Amino acid sequence: MIMTEWTEPFHGVTHLGTPDDVRWATVENCGGSAYLMRWMKGDGFSCRHGRFPSVEEAKAAGEAWVERGV
Repeated sequence: MIMTEWTEPFHGVTHLGTPDDVRWATVENCGGSAYLMRWMKGDGFSCRHGRFPSVEEAKAAGEAWVERGV
């Protein structure tokens, strides 16, 4: 099941999708910036990551990542 909405933030962290999906994303609100972690099935505990100026920009990039699929 692919989640189409971000989870409610918990301590500044929100998720789109789950580890059961091919791709999923996590955004952490760091105050003045946001950290995006892009996960892919089979990557284990390694993920692609990057910092964005805002949570909104990080979420948009995360949504694009999940949307691309395989």
